Amino acid sequence: MKLVLLLLFTVAPAMAQTNSFSAACGPQDQHLQVVTDKNNHTPADMEPGKARIIFINQLVLDSTLIGHYIEPIGMDGAWVGANHNNAWFSIAVEPGEHHFCSRIDMRLFPEGIELLHLNAEAGKTYYIRSRFFRVDNTVLHNFDLIDSDQGAYLVSLIPMSVSKMKK
Repeated sequence: MKLVLLLLFTVAPAMAQTNSFSAACGPQDQHLQVVTDKNNHTPADMEPGKARIIFINQLVLDSTLIGHYIEPIGMDGAWVGANHNNAWFSIAVEPGEHHFCSRIDMRLFPEGIELLHLNAEAGKTYYIRSRFFRVDNTVLHNFDLIDSDQGAYLVSLIPMSVSKMKK
């Protein structure tokens, strides 16, 4: 009986992580290429009947890491885009609950995943920010919903990311 309980408490959390990961992130064998458009600081017009999600990457690391990572963003099990350094991109989504994933994909540090879910309402804009911090030799990753005033301000300062799947 003790063995069954021990297995239940050690396997169940791992299964929950796998399910959350697969519900949000895209396939692990797919990779995105990213370029930035330094002239674009304005999201596209809102699509009727949809919500707009704007993903902002805010680099809070020293300059030695600039250019060394891509941050793929997944939604509901598929990659929807990626950011590179200080940049943003937006997507239109159907109203309802969605599961998002941000993955650190850097050569210098181990892969890390952050998850977030959101119940999107038609006609609304949501800002989701990723921040990367270096503490000693560890990179910390923060992925959260932020205030719309702060989000719009950050978008006005940084370029737009344009990504496509690597072939």
